[in-house]
Amino acid sequence: MKNTTIQNLVLKYFTEICRIPHTTGNEKALATYVATQLEKFGAKVQIDKVGNVYAIKQGNLKVASVCLQAHLDMVGVKTPESHHDFSKDPIKYYEENGWIKARDTTLGADNGIGIAMILAAFANGADTHGQLEAIFTIQEETTTYGAKHLPKGIIKSKYFINLDNEHDASVVVGSCFSNEFIGNVKIIRTTSSSDTCNMIIKLGGGHSGHSGNDIHKKIININVELFNMLKTLRTKYEFSILDVKTGSVTNSIPGECSVIIHTKHKIISNIKKTLLIQTNLLKETLPSYNKIMLTVESTFSKLKPLKLSDSDKLIHLVCAANNGLNRYNFERSVTELSTNLAIIKLQDATASIVWFQRSQTNYFLDEINNKLISLFALASGEWKIQNRDIGLKDNGDNILTRNISQIAMKKFNHKMDIIQVHGAIEIAEIMKNNTSVIPAAIGPNIVYPHTTNECVEIKSIMYIYALLQELLKSLK
Repeated sequence: MKNTTIQNLVLKYFTEICRIPHTTGNEKALATYVATQLEKFGAKVQIDKVGNVYAIKQGNLKVASVCLQAHLDMVGVKTPESHHDFSKDPIKYYEENGWIKARDTTLGADNGIGIAMILAAFANGADTHGQLEAIFTIQEETTTYGAKHLPKGIIKSKYFINLDNEHDASVVVGSCFSNEFIGNVKIIRTTSSSDTCNMIIKLGGGHSGHSGNDIHKKIININVELFNMLKTLRTKYEFSILDVKTGSVTNSIPGECSVIIHTKHKIISNIKKTLLIQTNLLKETLPSYNKIMLTVESTFSKLKPLKLSDSDKLIHLVCAANNGLNRYNFERSVTELSTNLAIIKLQDATASIVWFQRSQTNYFLDEINNKLISLFALASGEWKIQNRDIGLKDNGDNILTRNISQIAMKKFNHKMDIIQVHGAIEIAEIMKNNTSVIPAAIGPNIVYPHTTNECVEIKSIMYIYALLQELLKSLK
């Protein structure tokens, strides 16, 4: 990054954050760094028993008290070619056309930029803010474990500003309900005959995206499309699946998938031709799909193929389930219901499929879960629902959101809409035990979080931080 840019305090701290590995479950080093910095700024700091960081710093008594909040963990996704080790390697990033991007991995702007803004705010003199609190939570990206284990009534401030929004023209007042759905079916593996071989089919080049905020953007789910191709292929030729490789995180729309199949030598060329035709048809459906790539190669595997009926059952389950955008509210410009088929995993005797489900209401979340329950009941399978998170009901604007919108327009001539998002930000979990606090969420423009295409706009970072500074010194 250019030296002139890195002098900015927020970007200085973001640079240091990128040097510290902090994917979900590995936040301890970053928590220690954050706590150390906050103590340097005169804050009283504690790290609780689960790993959350809490800080409080005294300030100007004429200004309202504010609690700032961000999460410590990031989603770790990398390209198939990358050798990055998220447990020890720093994030390598660069600046391009006013945006910060990572090389072959997620960037971690979600929520590293939020952390950096809070550190910068605490670094300022006490006369620039009222009493200032900060909460940094762990495992927001998976279970919201940190938020769920915060002490009741921990927040003493009048206002609560979450810095995990990803659009600088909006103030978030509502978030979605969500859960993971895991469906399992038993499988039997069989022996292969001498006139057969294994082929690996790879479908890649999908753009990927956030499984909530990007689910309405016609981003292709590569898992689903490859299995749709296998379903068409299976109507013509006999083959059985040996193994499936998909993404490893549930909150990202998958952009790569590979399947190893077992079939007869004599039909290999026909299989390749059929798959190529299907790929070309898919690429013609939308211009954004033209980067999709298919490779089909012979391969060796020690695994035994699934019994034909079990292989077919797996294909049917993937193809029959809902995926993507299910319901959209055009009046409010928000996705109301979605599902993301994220992971398919084969073990010796079990095939598992994992979906991430989101809804703006509990009722519709139950509805979409029930559809998958019925599907697995028909397939004589088993299922479980886990990591269920509550949403924040949109009660319209409040005194904080009005102040944010008014200051944005008056000081920066920047219009900010008050919205509800299709993301499971942890405000709802935190507010459950801090009911007297007035909440809102803001943040800079971050596109395609949870993917290797993630990037954050530098101009937007500067704006949101300047807005935050104005809020901290003027809220009453």
